[in-house]
Amino acid sequence: ARRDTRIKLCLGNHDYHYLAGISERYSGFQEKHRAAAGKILEENIDLLKALYLTEDNYIISHAGLSAVFMEKMRNAGVDSVEGINRAFAKDRNILKFDGDEIHGDDLTQSPIWIRPRALCSNPIPGYNQIVGHTPKAEIEEVSIPGYADAHKSIAIVFINTELADRVYWF
Repeated sequence: ARRDTRIKLCLGNHDYHYLAGISERYSGFQEKHRAAAGKILEENIDLLKALYLTEDNYIISHAGLSAVFMEKMRNAGVDSVEGINRAFAKDRNILKFDGDEIHGDDLTQSPIWIRPRALCSNPIPGYNQIVGHTPKAEIEEVSIPGYADAHKSIAIVFINTELADRVYWF
């Protein structure tokens, strides 16, 4: 990503718990890799974003952005989708797990935690999204009619497939 600006890095929930200042430990946390993983993440924190907004109005994130989470951010003074990244740079805790449902299937969850059912029931209006987080058998596109306006639908594309897991996990 440093050598090629076309490469973008989205922070995910399994990266998050290795960051300095985060005390929570989630499934998959490996104490033996804590120091090394934390060092790599901190050295590259400027490259890790909660989400990206493309020129053609797609939000790209690890898990997705719900309207409920965006409203929570607005109440905290974040005025735009891209403002979430600036808020994260100031306070890493804005992305922490937040909800009663232990798997993240909750509208309050951040772009590194929300699950597909919750996301599809409350996506942020006017934006298409490309997300990973929850493994699927194949790439899946969900169209939500009338969510952008009365005549347009939005799409959420889930791209975390078994193939992606084999290719991108190290």
